[in-house]
Amino acid sequence: MVNAGTKLLIDVGTDHAYLPIYLLKNNLVNFIFAVDRLKGPLLNAKKNIEKYGLKGRASFFLSNGLESVQPQSSGTVVMAGIGAENIVNIIKKANWLKNSKITLILQPMTKEEILREFLAKSFFKILEEKFVIDAGKVYVVFKVRFSSEDQSHLLDDPNYLFLGNSLSRAKTEPVEKYINKQLKRKKFYKEN
Repeated sequence: MVNAGTKLLIDVGTDHAYLPIYLLKNNLVNFIFAVDRLKGPLLNAKKNIEKYGLKGRASFFLSNGLESVQPQSSGTVVMAGIGAENIVNIIKKANWLKNSKITLILQPMTKEEILREFLAKSFFKILEEKFVIDAGKVYVVFKVRFSSEDQSHLLDDPNYLFLGNSLSRAKTEPVEKYINKQLKRKKFYKEN
């Protein structure tokens, strides 16, 4: 979902920097900021970037979310493998993300309905949703950008928070698995 030719990619929660390494090695991005809140994972990211000869194309930030990263005027920010509540909190604290020249790629591990609601109420438009299966579990990945258009009308659809656009998609295995998972979660949520 990262556009080829992206000048700057910020990987929040980079861990081992596998995503930045892939993107740099394949010349999909020019430069990356690897961000992690823990020293150990950030050190692993540095070692891996150096191992692949990419040291001059990366900067490293020990930071809780984007708190230690200077605001950018364009680029792509990836937040993958963390919970929706954490993603929402990071976006709320980084007001500079409210910029139509910044693309967000978000992959919540949990509670994507919280993320969908926040995005809709905060003028962020979901440009694309992809459903993927990894290690037998299904996940959704959002490509998002700030918009001047109010997105809250999406919340009028009672299925939107849990299912997004999955009902209108071709019924591939990841889509069907996602729908089934979310319908179970929605039922559990209503019962409790």
